[in-house]
Amino acid sequence: YCAARQAQMTEIARVHRSLDGAQALFDRELYSGKARLFASGHDLDPGWVIAQRRLGFQYGLTDSGFIDDGDHTGLARTLGQASLIDGSIAALPVASKWVASHAAELVEAINRAGVPVALMLEHSSDPFGSARTVNGFLSILRDSSVPVLLLRSDTSAIGALANGAAHAAIGPSTSRRHIFPQTNGGPPSGPREPSAYVLSAMSYRKLSTINHAIAASADDEIPWVCKLPCCCGNRIDQITNSYEAMRHSLASQQALVSDVLADPRQASVQWQARSAHALSINLEMNSKIMSTWPVPAYLNAWANASR
Repeated sequence: YCAARQAQMTEIARVHRSLDGAQALFDRELYSGKARLFASGHDLDPGWVIAQRRLGFQYGLTDSGFIDDGDHTGLARTLGQASLIDGSIAALPVASKWVASHAAELVEAINRAGVPVALMLEHSSDPFGSARTVNGFLSILRDSSVPVLLLRSDTSAIGALANGAAHAAIGPSTSRRHIFPQTNGGPPSGPREPSAYVLSAMSYRKLSTINHAIAASADDEIPWVCKLPCCCGNRIDQITNSYEAMRHSLASQQALVSDVLADPRQASVQWQARSAHALSINLEMNSKIMSTWPVPAYLNAWANASR
């Protein structure tokens, strides 16, 4: 494989292991942006999977093209070629309608190929803000005969793990939490105000919004104090910069994962309960500061999901 790219991957893997990382997957991301490749005309490169496995990882993610709504040819092409590559996980960057409206067809194709898959969903905001997407995804997890991963997601990645996904990943930035449609070009570019994860609300908020919310709810019982080591028991309006916000957000999401998955037998119920509680927190804050505190649609979708 290309020596320069292999050297870059080797260095990333070295850093990953130095941070006590175990398995890792490398996403070639040919499916995103205005120059995305489409699955119906794209052949997978076995060398991309081989390069990952040469680094000592058990599996490699395929360099898949985008699978548009109704593109059965692209879906079959991707899964069929992936099934011939030893140690591959078939990356399935798909239009969210595949999960929301055609879950049965999708899982049938997945089972026919018999290769582990990693779903990544396209949407202009949050694909899991739709109850149909959540319920379709749950049916895929339930009916699939192979491991299913969810990559490039938001907090719904934790819900995926709670309901049987083999692995899930939360994107480190807005542009990595779903696939943006070609037409809108992705999130705004340029400097943006830092956001921090509000654990009780299970959502990111700008620091100025957090300050406003705390001022508006001073007499309420909403837990604004972060008891995790990152914040040393301070209120989260003490976060002042992007580094502190990132550190707090990662620690908060890790704490949520640990709580939800503490008892695997109760993980699905625990996730649904946490979603319902966070929904109530968001509704309360929305009643106080309205437009600056929108209610995340994904919480309602998960809180009322069919199980």
